[in-house]
Amino acid sequence: MKRFILIIAALGMLFTSYASDELADKAFKSYSQDQYSEAVDIYNEILAGGEVSSDLYYNLGNAYYKSGYPAKAILCYERALLLNPNNEEAQNNLEFANSKLVDHASNDEDILVSFGTKLSNMTTFNGWAIIAIISFLLILGAAALYIFNGNVLLRKVGFFGGIVMIVVCVVANVIAFRTANAITDSGYAILMSETATLSTSPREAQNKSEEAFTLHSGVKLQIVDSLQVKTDKGEVMWYNVKTDDAHQAWIAGTEIEKI
Repeated sequence: MKRFILIIAALGMLFTSYASDELADKAFKSYSQDQYSEAVDIYNEILAGGEVSSDLYYNLGNAYYKSGYPAKAILCYERALLLNPNNEEAQNNLEFANSKLVDHASNDEDILVSFGTKLSNMTTFNGWAIIAIISFLLILGAAALYIFNGNVLLRKVGFFGGIVMIVVCVVANVIAFRTANAITDSGYAILMSETATLSTSPREAQNKSEEAFTLHSGVKLQIVDSLQVKTDKGEVMWYNVKTDDAHQAWIAGTEIEKI
């Protein structure tokens, strides 16, 4: 019975993979024939089926950009880079799309944060997980070399090598954990509305004094805080966001989409 269930599950996975490949080919064909809206629908159908990859978001971003939706394209490129920071094509297209925006968010990262970001982006979550596993195995090997070997030089190699591997293992685990969290909640969002006037408080601006500043579609926002607000139309999530250290205000969750 168990064998039968495993066979059915394997066949189901095979069928799902075949169906996704078939849809991907169909989407590529639509894109090649300049049927960009159709390609968008097909790529979103693949995502709805549970398949997620950097290349899939990259292709969807291209289809959105060609369809005249640059903000949605930027969102997809950002998601592609979350899954694979080394996706150079997604990075290049993101930079191109951002260069066409009305607003340009400045990069105020300090040196340590910038270094941490570059270090994290050296490989994917899976890559850091593999590094963590390998370094842990090397720690065990170094410990065995130190404990069971009578040669003084080899014992020193085992001792200091083990210390180095402990550091590598800890760093790899921390980065893998942070990368995994970033995939589910990056802490950033993209403004999807054509224009949005942000408020000094978590509600619609009642007058000019409550209007903070106006932003345009596609700009990347860092989420600082959030608050559920009750209104006559129901509960609305408001987010405290910033584009840089000098510009921080509140915006309704309906105006943005999280990366």
